[in-house]
Amino acid sequence: MKKTVNIGASCVLVLLVSSFAPGQKRSTKGAASKQATAAPRVICKGQPVPKGFVVVGYKDSAKCSGDSELVIKKPTDTEIVCDGSPIPEGYHVVSQEGSTACTTADSNPLTNALSILRDGSFVLPQTTSARGRDLIPLPSRYDPNVVIEQRAAEEQKKTEIELGVLHHKIMGGMTTDQVLASWGRPSRVDIVTSSGSTTWIYERRNDSVYVHFDNGTLSRWSLFPK
Repeated sequence: MKKTVNIGASCVLVLLVSSFAPGQKRSTKGAASKQATAAPRVICKGQPVPKGFVVVGYKDSAKCSGDSELVIKKPTDTEIVCDGSPIPEGYHVVSQEGSTACTTADSNPLTNALSILRDGSFVLPQTTSARGRDLIPLPSRYDPNVVIEQRAAEEQKKTEIELGVLHHKIMGGMTTDQVLASWGRPSRVDIVTSSGSTTWIYERRNDSVYVHFDNGTLSRWSLFPK
């Protein structure tokens, strides 16, 4: 009888051990699966960005075969994203910016990023131009084409002024330094008024040119024959 009890107890013990081992394996396998799921996914430039995420930068990565790895995140109410990043639903573009984090070999460092704002938000994006200013409500919708056109006009004006200096011409919008570089030092300078206006007089062979500045920017000029 005792021998029969011992055999029965041994069988129960073997069954318990055998049932525990597969359970332990399943538990280990489940933990490994969870770790694999939690591991960050590497997304290379040119690959699709998960819905609801934005691209805020690029970084070198050996896993991308010489291409850049995307730095992605869920956007806050205001965000600076790289140009070409998807704009999530419920956000709109406020302005075009420059970001060192978004710099690539083929990007313009002054226009390689966008400021985006969540619809209905009443805070300005934290860009250089917004720091130190009062927070004001912005329109719920903003046309990015307007921003691009404004930037294009600014770049065109800048080019025109540079060409003007090169060919010794003056034009509205020039600074005092640019006029000096174009025409040299004036014959005389009128006293600066309380409003910040200044007049430079250039005496030439056949005429006198009065160049008027408002707060250091050329606003107009007058020609007086001799």
